[in-house]
Amino acid sequence: MSSPYETLDQLVIKLLDGIYDAKTRMDIVSIVYGMRDSYASGQVEDEELKNDLILFCADIYQTKYIDKEVEELKDQIEDCARKLYRAIKLETIRARFFGRLRR
Repeated sequence: MSSPYETLDQLVIKLLDGIYDAKTRMDIVSIVYGMRDSYASGQVEDEELKNDLILFCADIYQTKYIDKEVEELKDQIEDCARKLYRAIKLETIRARFFGRLRR
């Protein structure tokens, strides 16, 4: 049975689709996992993560769809940020839970 939610890895791969510059691709991956690590360590609160993800997704979508205005991409940007947030939150909860089991 498959999950209705995409994993963080799956979402990152989707973000990379259509971006061919190697440095940009590496930056995207680094930023996403850096955000995840900052959130997991408690350095970033929920609202700050959500806002950062919206700005990040906006940058990605503006890069991928250079001919479209931000307003045209607003729904896609918000959907991207929401999915990334959910995946980061789930990974963090899972890591904390299994971390407690190992003690």
